Amino acid sequence: MTSAWYTPASTLYKNTPLLNGTLKALDYWLSNDYSNEQCTQSGGTSSCPCGTAGLWNTNWWYNMIGVPQIAAEICILLQAGGVSLRTLEITGYQACCFLFYLF
Repeated sequence: MTSAWYTPASTLYKNTPLLNGTLKALDYWLSNDYSNEQCTQSGGTSSCPCGTAGLWNTNWWYNMIGVPQIAAEICILLQAGGVSLRTLEITGYQACCFLFYLF
């Protein structure tokens, strides 16, 4: 979604509804980024206390490395496209800043 919004050759380049949807989805994901081991390492099985069973991949790599890397790329493209990351909820903004630090 972000790549389509950021790429000038895309028919969705700088599309406002796409941007709003991307920001809403990113905010949701970053605000619900649970760090409980049962959620991140057990694939969100029924032992997951955060009520998100099934949201997590059963392979820990995606939860701990893959998804944060993708989220960092989204934050970078948004910022490079002129979006102020401060438009995100505070937890989303902080998470983007932390992801920039990691990657």
